[in-house]
Amino acid sequence: MAIFFCPTLYGQIDSSYIKPFDDDFSARTYILRKIAGFEKETKENGAGLNYKINAPVGIGVGVAWRSYSLSFSQRFSFLRDHAKGKTNSLYFDYNGFKRKYIYSISLQRHRGFYDSKRDLDGKYTLYPDMLLVMLGGNIQWVFNYKKFSYKASFNQNERQLKSAGSFQLGAVINYSRLTTDTTVIFNKPNESLKNLQFGITGGYAYTLVLGSRWFLTGSTDLGLNIGNNYPNEFFHKKLELYPTIISRAATGYNMRTWSFGFSMHYKKIFFLFDNENKMSMDEFNLQINVIKRFSWGNKFVNKSLQKTQDTLNKFGL
Repeated sequence: MAIFFCPTLYGQIDSSYIKPFDDDFSARTYILRKIAGFEKETKENGAGLNYKINAPVGIGVGVAWRSYSLSFSQRFSFLRDHAKGKTNSLYFDYNGFKRKYIYSISLQRHRGFYDSKRDLDGKYTLYPDMLLVMLGGNIQWVFNYKKFSYKASFNQNERQLKSAGSFQLGAVINYSRLTTDTTVIFNKPNESLKNLQFGITGGYAYTLVLGSRWFLTGSTDLGLNIGNNYPNEFFHKKLELYPTIISRAATGYNMRTWSFGFSMHYKKIFFLFDNENKMSMDEFNLQINVIKRFSWGNKFVNKSLQKTQDTLNKFGL
């Protein structure tokens, strides 16, 4: 279950490239899907161990006024594939799309994984006590924000009128902890791997506008972090280098009062990276949106919301 409130400040834009919709209010419904897990690769055997969580599909609803939104989502356990076991998850994922920058915050705790490779009987091997904790976030500054809009692609609360792109530069920090009671991952049961890292990212984003209604957006950031597997003695142990990949994609169709869209957010974070072994977390967040926009002629509501926005603008919110 998740509840979000997202205020966003409109900055100066090129109106020949970016334009808000005519109606201030909108309602949306959406479907969420999370695919996450980790992979272990060894120099001797190559890639071969891949463990995933069994997260059910979620359904959400939301309302918005201009670029301010409130949404609620709920995942339903009966939509889970029971052959893949049960994952007890506690997580908060949020992606914020501002005018000049975008960011994401992730707080995750997953207990219960399954091996993505079936055994000879066609069944999955389950690891109900395997635990993965991931805490982190990243931010990317968008240089060409006057002509390129992330909001138009991922929030669909405005329109990208012409194709445009932007270089971006960012920073990232991640903490990981993996614990398991099996010797498949580690040499001893109940052994843990902890990792803390931070670094920089750089990449490019582009939106291709097709006609007056369709759009296709893609962005990729590659990063290089420094860190180690000794968070409690971080500055007293040797620091290692870790690569990071952050990608986003979206496509959608906009009508005057209706919008339909699909978006994807992908992250790959290495928390062990040396000459002998590599371990990484892969995460996909998928979302399908249906949005209906409308006008509300209540002068008191519009005036009150405008005053609230003016107050928040003074604080840069």
